[in-house]
Amino acid sequence: MIKIVYTSNNIELANKIKHVLDSYRYNSTLINIKNFFPSEEDKGYVFLSSTGIAVRKTKDIIKDKIKDPFLVVVTNKHIIPIFSSHVGGGSFIAKILSINLNKELIYSTATDSLNKVGVDELCRYLYLKLPEKKDILRLNKKILERDLTLKVPKHWKIKKIEGYRIKYHNKNYVEVENVKLDPLKITIGFGCRKDIESYKIYWSIKKSLYLRFIPDWRVDVFSTIDLREDIVKEGIKRFGKELMIFNKEYINRAFDKYDLDKSNFVYKAIGVYGVAEPVALLALEKLGVKGKLILKKIKNRGVSVAIASNPTHFI
Repeated sequence: MIKIVYTSNNIELANKIKHVLDSYRYNSTLINIKNFFPSEEDKGYVFLSSTGIAVRKTKDIIKDKIKDPFLVVVTNKHIIPIFSSHVGGGSFIAKILSINLNKELIYSTATDSLNKVGVDELCRYLYLKLPEKKDILRLNKKILERDLTLKVPKHWKIKKIEGYRIKYHNKNYVEVENVKLDPLKITIGFGCRKDIESYKIYWSIKKSLYLRFIPDWRVDVFSTIDLREDIVKEGIKRFGKELMIFNKEYINRAFDKYDLDKSNFVYKAIGVYGVAEPVALLALEKLGVKGKLILKKIKNRGVSVAIASNPTHFI
C-alpha cells in the first residue's frame, strides 16, 4: 500500500495523486497527516508537505536502503524522491507523478542527478534480480566516474541506457562489469469472452504491459484456460512467445493456493472463478519460481489480463 499523506489545505492535490496511482493500478490510500503513522508493511509514502516534516514523520522506520519504503515529497511546483529512490521505487513513482501532474522532478541521488541509471535502478528497469548490496554500492560509485560495460542477451531490444556501453552475448543473463544479474520471470495470464476479436486480445495485453513498463520481448510465457484456443493463439501470435494452457480443475485449485478473489459470476459462465490471475501464477510456477501478481487483473474490451513475476524489489 502507498500512503498519500496530506493536510487539510491540499486535499484536492492528494486526490489527483491518488487518481494517477489508481490509473497505473497501484494500491494507495489517502491519510490526513494528523492520523498518519508509518508501518513496516507500507510500500511507500507520498507526502504533500515540506521535506523536513516528511522525514521527521517517517524517520523511525528508516533502516536499510534495500528494504525501506520509499518517500516522495510533492510541493506546489516540485516532486522530490527522498529515500529508497531506486530499489524502493521512489524515483519511478516520482517520474509517473511528474509526468501526469506536470511538476518538475528534483533528484537527490548522485546517479539520477548525472542522468545515469544506477545498477539498482537498472534492475527495476530491466526486471532483474538485485545483486548484493556491496555490488550495488561499488558499481554505482564506478558509474559516477565512467560508463560501465553492460552485456545483455542478444534478442533483447535495447539500444541505449545512460551510463552503460551495451554489448550482446548468447547467454540468458545480464552482466554489469563482472556482476551477473538474472532476469526475473514474467508471465502474462489472460482470459476473454466468447467470440472476441483477436486484435482486442493483443491490444489489451499491450495496455497491461504499458502499466508496468514491460517491453513485450521481456515476457517469458503467456497463459490462459483451455477454451477458445484458436482465437487466443491468434491474439498472441505477434508476440512470438509460448502459450501455456490450463484446465478448469487446475485453475480452480489455484484460488485457494494463492488466496485469490473468486467471481461466482465467472464460475457460472465457464466453470472457474476467474482466469487471468490464477493462470499467470500457475505459469510462473511451471517456470520453476514462486512469485506474485505485479499487476492484478484489469478488464479491457472483453479481455482480462494479469501479470506475475518474482521481484526482489519494488515494481
